[in-house]
Amino acid sequence: TKLGGATVLNRGPATIRGPLIRIRESLDELKGTDRRVAEAILRQPEKIPYLSITQLARLSDVSEAAVVRFCQRHGYGGYQDFRVALAQDVVDHVHTVLEDISNDDDLPTIVRKVTQANIQAIQSTSRIIDYNELERAVTAVLSARRVSLHAVGASYGVAWDAFQKLTRIGLTAILVSDVHAQVSMAAQLGPEDLCFGISHRGKSFVVVESLRLARQRGATTMCLTRYTRSPLVDVSDIRLFAAFEGGVLAQRGRVSRTAMLLLLDVLFVAITARAGAAAASALQRSREAIDRLKEMGP
Repeated sequence: TKLGGATVLNRGPATIRGPLIRIRESLDELKGTDRRVAEAILRQPEKIPYLSITQLARLSDVSEAAVVRFCQRHGYGGYQDFRVALAQDVVDHVHTVLEDISNDDDLPTIVRKVTQANIQAIQSTSRIIDYNELERAVTAVLSARRVSLHAVGASYGVAWDAFQKLTRIGLTAILVSDVHAQVSMAAQLGPEDLCFGISHRGKSFVVVESLRLARQRGATTMCLTRYTRSPLVDVSDIRLFAAFEGGVLAQRGRVSRTAMLLLLDVLFVAITARAGAAAASALQRSREAIDRLKEMGP
C-alpha cells in the first residue's frame, strides 16, 4: 500500500446518483444511528458536502464509524463517495439555473446559460474536494521521477494543460496522443513513477488499461474524473473528482472540462508553493524561453 495506505475499493461501473431520493424513500425503515444520520442530512443537505466526517458524526450524534456504515448501506464505498454524490445531487435538485440550450435562445441568453453552468461547476467542485487526497496528489507529483499523463478525446486537452503546467516548473512529464504509445509508455513505468489518468466518465479503455499496466509495474496511479464509481477509479491509488452538472452542456463535456481544469489549477498552485524556490526558478526560465521565442517571430 502506497502513499499513506490508500485502499482501492472494488467498485462497479455504475454512476452514483440520487442519494437524497434514496434517503427520503428509506427514512421510515431506518432505525437507530442510521435514522439520526439520515435526519441530519435531510435537514440541511446543501451543507453536508462542506462537512468532514467528524462534523457530520457530531451533527448526527453518532460515531464516525456509524456514518461510514450508513454510507455503505446506501451503496457507497465510504463517506467521501457519498459526499461527492450528495453534492452532485444537491446541484441537480436545488440549483435550477443550469438550463439546456434551446434553438430559440438569443446570444445574450446563451452567454448567460454557459457562464452560469461553468460558475456552478467550479463552485460545486470546490466544495467536494477531498483535502487528504489533494495532499497525497501533491506529494505524489513532487516525489515522482516522472509523471506519465494518459487521456483521450476531450480529456486530452485537460491532460495537455497538466503537461504544460508540470514541465514549466521543472518536473518531468510525458504525454503522447497515440493510444498504442500510451499503453506502451505505461508498461515501462516503475515504482518511482506516477501514472495520471484523466477521463470525463472514467470508462476510457486506453486510460484504464494504462493505469492497470502501470500499477502492475509498481507505479503509483492517480485519476481525475467525474464519477466516484468507474473502472478508472478502481485502478487508481489517488482520486480527484470533478462535480457533475446536468444538462446538454455537461453531456458534451464542456462543463466537466471546466471543473477538471479548476482542479488542475489548484494542484499546480499547491505543487508550486510546496516546491518553493526551485519551482519559481524553473517557471522564470520557462517564461524567458517563451518570450525569446516570441521575439524571434511566429
